[in-house]
Amino acid sequence: MKRQLHSAHLGLASMMRRARDTIFWLGMRHDIQQLADNCHICQATKPGKQREPLYQHEEGSTPWEKVGVDICEFSGKSYLTAVDYFWNFIEVDLLTNTSAREVIHCLKRHFARYGILCCLHSDNAQQFVCSAFTEFMQSWRIIHSTSSPGSSTPMARPRLL
Repeated sequence: MKRQLHSAHLGLASMMRRARDTIFWLGMRHDIQQLADNCHICQATKPGKQREPLYQHEEGSTPWEKVGVDICEFSGKSYLTAVDYFWNFIEVDLLTNTSAREVIHCLKRHFARYGILCCLHSDNAQQFVCSAFTEFMQSWRIIHSTSSPGSSTPMARPRLL
């Protein structure tokens, strides 16, 4: 029976599913585990390591202390989205262009309404990593942290400016 379960070389999980549907013996899991562990073909088809879980950002202790921003496109138009981590309040601004200068202009309007934030989180889009934006963050004494979509690390270390 073990030879038949193992004939397809689909690994432990598959052999256990097949075995549970058809047969049972004492120590079945241990025997099947040992069979899969000793087979180089089963080891080659074994799933890789699981991805690291997503880490959530700290929310901040007051509204508009920590904000995440991104540029998105909808119906051919570009928008700057800003999300307050404390209240999950969302601001969406239509951008006339996607330059760093336009993004800075929108952020200054937000600062006029809500106050200057302490920490800004963004992806590594060109607008957020260029020298003009870096100088803006430094001159306003805002901590800017970035993350990259598709990277193995969910959040890069904050750049203390």
